[in-house]
Amino acid sequence: MSKTKRWIVGVGIAIILLAAGTFLTAAILFRQGLFMAGTPIYDYKIVPSEHEGYSRQTLTIANLTYESDYAEYGLSAAGNDFQVGQTSSGGRIYEVDAQRNYLVLYDFMSPVGVFRDSTIPPFDWRSVDFNEMRLYPAEIATAAPKEPKTSTDVQLILDALAPMRGDSAPISPSQAVYKSFVLYLYSEQLTGMSYAIGVYLDKAGAVYVAENTRSKEWFPAGELFSAWAAGL
Repeated sequence: MSKTKRWIVGVGIAIILLAAGTFLTAAILFRQGLFMAGTPIYDYKIVPSEHEGYSRQTLTIANLTYESDYAEYGLSAAGNDFQVGQTSSGGRIYEVDAQRNYLVLYDFMSPVGVFRDSTIPPFDWRSVDFNEMRLYPAEIATAAPKEPKTSTDVQLILDALAPMRGDSAPISPSQAVYKSFVLYLYSEQLTGMSYAIGVYLDKAGAVYVAENTRSKEWFPAGELFSAWAAGL
């Protein structure tokens, strides 16, 4: 085959591949467009919460309302979800895997919050039996994730939560110079979700826990958990 013929064949193959790629991209976008066009639209509202420093968010469609407030702030979805709707501004709404009473709203790729069916009680971490915990530096949201420190020791998990059950007096964050961590808690009762509390260390190595990562009430951690978390 002459160079001219090889060039013609090469150009022809390139054109075919380009056309195929364009067709495939168009097909994907067309299918996405059809899907989004037929996706139910939820009314999304956000108002100040009764809890200072928090917002109350709602998703409403027909006679169904889902809400996200202080109690749900620490909840996060594992990501094994499927889309059930969208907001008028383009936010995507997913049903949390295996949790039919919970939805999660995403703005682009970032989760806005986990929402519960308003007909069920607010989430209460005190009623959940956690069986695993994973401790991450708080900066993983903006940096490359690091391997977490993990444990399935139930006594250790109970000790991590004990200070927040009402047996200890909280302190103000301004009293401590700290490093921040997020402790994710897992349970068979929370399939598809986890609950995150705040963990803080001061320069002296003292450890504090908070009901969620925004809470302004910190509690001195128990001895077991302090020993486990110290040195991070």
